[in-house]
Amino acid sequence: LFLTGALVKRLNKFNAKIRIFLDAVEDKENMILFNEHSADKEMNSLCHSLNRINELLADTKSHSRIQENFYYSLLEEVPDGVLAWNSEKKIMFVNGAALRLLGFEQIIFLRQLEESYPALKDFIAKGKIPESFLLQSSSKKQLSLSMNRMKLNSEVITLLSIKDISNELSEKESESWSKLTRVLTHEIMN
Repeated sequence: LFLTGALVKRLNKFNAKIRIFLDAVEDKENMILFNEHSADKEMNSLCHSLNRINELLADTKSHSRIQENFYYSLLEEVPDGVLAWNSEKKIMFVNGAALRLLGFEQIIFLRQLEESYPALKDFIAKGKIPESFLLQSSSKKQLSLSMNRMKLNSEVITLLSIKDISNELSEKESESWSKLTRVLTHEIMN
């Protein structure tokens, strides 16, 4: 009976340590540290293993944060605007170029965009913007938009890419006028 009681007590200690560790993992807490210097060698071994797993999880979490910061910084440096929202129409990401091109200081919900640019509302609802669609921004810039949907885990994310093509349109317009002038000059001479 004494040995059975001691065995049950020891198993309960092991189970308690494992339960604490699993609860910490579930709560995404990796600052927990188990004592590896007790008189019980098996308990020390278990604590060492749990500490090692915890350290690996912390390293993975840190590496993931570094990757996330890298991609966030990369998207911030892109000259084109990038906007992403979820199925609840909550903005998940917007870079500085998108805010500048659309004329916003901050955008949290998609309805802000839909209210400022009513022409977008139907396209956003359909999830597709026609290729020839141009948007006139509040600063009189011509914006080219493209929309794409992707599935991230179980959630559908919509990405909107925004590009200022005012300069390109001005160049094309100038080129067209130049060609027209040449053709008219040629016709007049004939």
